[in-house]
Amino acid sequence: CCCVFPGKNCQQDINECATLPCKNHGTCFERSNLTLYEMAAADVNRTLVLPAMFYQNFSYNTASGFECVCVLGTEGLDCGIDINECESSPCLSGSCINLLGAFRCDCGPGFSGNFCEVDIDECVRDTPCVYGSCYDRSPNTAARTVLMELVGCKSEPCKNMGNCKPYLENETNHKFNCSCTNGFHGSTCEKVTTMSFSGASYVEINTTREEGYDIQFRFKTTLPNGLLAMGKGLTIFILELALGRLNLYSSLLNKLDGVYVGTDLNDGNWQKVFVAINSSHLVLAANDEQTIYPINLNDGNTSFTSFPNTYLGKSQYSNSLKGLTHGSKGPVSYIGCMEDAIINGEWVLPEVQPRPNKTYVDVQTGCPRVAQCQPNPCHSGGSCTDLWRDFKCHCERPYLGQTCQHNFTAATFGHEDIKDSLVTVTVNDQSRRAVRSIIDLSMFIRTREENNTIFYVGTVPGAVTNADRMHIGAQLKGGELFMSTQFNNSLESQVVTRIKLNDGYNHLIQFVRNVTLVQVKVNGSEHFRKTISEMGPMDVQVLYLGGEPPVGRHVRQADNTTNEMYVSEHTNFKGVIQDVQISNGSHIMVVEFFPLKVADVEIPPAFGEVTFEEGKILEGVVSDDACKDSPCHHNATCHVTWNDYR
Repeated sequence: CCCVFPGKNCQQDINECATLPCKNHGTCFERSNLTLYEMAAADVNRTLVLPAMFYQNFSYNTASGFECVCVLGTEGLDCGIDINECESSPCLSGSCINLLGAFRCDCGPGFSGNFCEVDIDECVRDTPCVYGSCYDRSPNTAARTVLMELVGCKSEPCKNMGNCKPYLENETNHKFNCSCTNGFHGSTCEKVTTMSFSGASYVEINTTREEGYDIQFRFKTTLPNGLLAMGKGLTIFILELALGRLNLYSSLLNKLDGVYVGTDLNDGNWQKVFVAINSSHLVLAANDEQTIYPINLNDGNTSFTSFPNTYLGKSQYSNSLKGLTHGSKGPVSYIGCMEDAIINGEWVLPEVQPRPNKTYVDVQTGCPRVAQCQPNPCHSGGSCTDLWRDFKCHCERPYLGQTCQHNFTAATFGHEDIKDSLVTVTVNDQSRRAVRSIIDLSMFIRTREENNTIFYVGTVPGAVTNADRMHIGAQLKGGELFMSTQFNNSLESQVVTRIKLNDGYNHLIQFVRNVTLVQVKVNGSEHFRKTISEMGPMDVQVLYLGGEPPVGRHVRQADNTTNEMYVSEHTNFKGVIQDVQISNGSHIMVVEFFPLKVADVEIPPAFGEVTFEEGKILEGVVSDDACKDSPCHHNATCHVTWNDYR
């Protein structure tokens, strides 16, 4: 038998790795392991960690023994040699301690870091000098030069949270400087610079400068528009807040709409403004955003860039600016606050008496204000707009009122299976003219019935020939919204699929006809859009709600197929209809089943005269008594939900 294969038939393989001959966690490989040679032969790119001999052909002559693969930091046939990583002297300012495959630096005093490369600044770490200066010297030491204590700020002279900095004058005179917070000025920050403008407020400031001009201030408001400042001289400039952006207009600019900068400047936070005008350019800045624009001096007279009179807020000259600003009636009065106003280097201080060269009208010192939308005063999911000293609620339909506290009164149709609930709206002449080309009809519906007639609007059925008949109709078929139109004898129908409206919840349905464009929306989402070229002016004579017209019949299309857009067999509506609104894009009209009689709400004009049979339309949301037939077995208690029970 060969060296490592004893036994009667040379069938045994002595495991040379059994005694763990590889030291320092090295990996042992038997030379007689044929599998390793096979793995090496397949490892063309030599990605395996195998000793070199396994990449040669196997030979029984070399099959005796083992091979070691050493871990990092060791070497030798049995990995018994520990490589000294400290030989390269890696520690810059300390001693090196050799580890297995690594090293550690033991840093000397005054140094730190993995390689002792960081010189510790004892002046920063220890702050040893209380009233003096500290100088970092050689490692682990610091020079201490104790100076005289500066006592200029000991009496806390800076008011209104100003920051005091002491200094020494002529080595003996202790003094201080105050850095004032926004809204204050003066040697001790004792002067208030903040002013409140109520709309009729303004400040007039007279300054003298032969040429050039600059103004800076801070403002805050929640209103999107307002006249902030105006400069008046041989020319004028107007600085406005327009839709939340800063806009400067002047005849010096060869730009009709002026220069804009900034966005959302009416967010209720302080905004910084800077304007500078010289003989060649104009600078306009809002916070960190700035624009520079060339100006036009036709005759080169630099006096055109001087504005001896400056007005903050709306002045008595503001009404003469009609046509020059964004409002057709002249600039909008500014409502909000200003502070830190400096014009040509001169501070505007509302509390300083006397006030040379300055006039203050209805200006209040400080910025007293209560956030108008915190907490939200609008009920029923309404959104609040902060108008600085007031608020406005944008109500979700069907709610209305100053705080969305009211809603259009709902009407219940088909209560306890009344079959002929019907509301007729005879459209008045003004409304008929308003919706000839554009009509936007919307309402809330609530039902559990699969098949219902919701509304019909158009000519009175039977009053005109079929060719002259025009209408828009809405029904539920299988719980889905089915819309129909007829214009100039052209019949169209649309079905809003995949949305079931008979689930017992409120749904807002909307039909829009804009000249030739037709849209159908459900709950605010558009589900149908089409252009119909044959549409002409529409004479809207009547609006039926919840039922069918007194006259109904099958209508056949040109191909003689039955068009079921409006037939007399349709089922009257059973459920609730609320907040019926009709618009022509600019004016809203409403249908009130039960007029809302509240003093603080301005109701839009009526679409027409509303009539219905008493007792067949009920005021409010009224449910059928779904428990009257005792549907619950085994002594269970029945509870009416809405036109249903549990």
